[in-house]
Amino acid sequence: VSAITADGTASLSPYSTAITAKTTEKAALAPVTDPLRVASYNVKCANCFAGDPNELPWADRRSAVVSSIKNQLPDVLGVQEASQGWLKDDPRPGGISQFEDLAERLVAGGAPYKLTNTKRNNCVNHATPTNCVYQYQGASQGTKLLFNTNTVDLINEGSLALPSLSGEDNGRYVAWGSFLQKSTGKKFFVANAHLQPGGGAEYQTLRDQQTKSVLAEIKLRNPENLPVLILGDLNSHKWTEPANVPYDVLTAAGYVDPLGNTYATDQPGSGATAESRIGTFYDSFNAFKRLANARNDYGNGTYLDYIFTSKMRVAEWETVVNVDTYGNFVGVIPSDHNMIRVDVGLP
Repeated sequence: VSAITADGTASLSPYSTAITAKTTEKAALAPVTDPLRVASYNVKCANCFAGDPNELPWADRRSAVVSSIKNQLPDVLGVQEASQGWLKDDPRPGGISQFEDLAERLVAGGAPYKLTNTKRNNCVNHATPTNCVYQYQGASQGTKLLFNTNTVDLINEGSLALPSLSGEDNGRYVAWGSFLQKSTGKKFFVANAHLQPGGGAEYQTLRDQQTKSVLAEIKLRNPENLPVLILGDLNSHKWTEPANVPYDVLTAAGYVDPLGNTYATDQPGSGATAESRIGTFYDSFNAFKRLANARNDYGNGTYLDYIFTSKMRVAEWETVVNVDTYGNFVGVIPSDHNMIRVDVGLP
């Protein structure tokens, strides 16, 4: 080592004494056997079409959503914004909801998926909110869980309405399920949430309350203390000021962000557990932009969407994008969010 002038033209000191050292090689981990694949996907509600550039109506992009899911074949999939509202282009009596349409098309395409809960509304007549007489049905609006019937069994399921500020905000839910992985006989618990968007202190406080409600529901519904994965669109990210509140609440409770996507930096934190990464430099929200938002092929992108785990191995994380060599989305952009998925080894 030698000090030089700022323009690099002259040395200001002699070279220091040479030092010889040998780095130690970290022992390779054995591959995860019988990995469990879990994914989270905000598919954008069918009746929320905004006409953004590159945005297509649900009828024209749902095949791309189905293909994205089939290409990954998660054992459990948490979706957000798969609305319980009836699709305008389906004439069948009683209508069909977006989450029902998605499930039908997955099965029709040869993907063996079932919804953990098929109810649309928490009403005596769950099919419509008109003249609703409240009755808990486990419904959770567009926040739903689907599972691959070939690989996992459903043990139990339910949902919880999360705190809200006013009746003007859309209801927010956590949908949960306990499952059994057929290949190992191991049980696990998944919670899928979609928190309220909005800026300002009152919405920061609301997301704090909503996240704590999710944690309380997990504690209540998981008495066996099964391994847990928490999925969802938390509507907060590492550049949200003054803090990424849901992230802080979950990590303080002992849950792990496999990417180590800590506040105000793209560099993975020391607590990152993902052993292999695919596309993690992409943002999870793409806004239907043809050029996928990314962080120059390194580090962590900005995430509204998350998968947190209790203590377990995370063999692989993928932020799922279908892009060309220039980083442009190929063909139909399925949603304004990118799917995220992990392969984990259940303890």
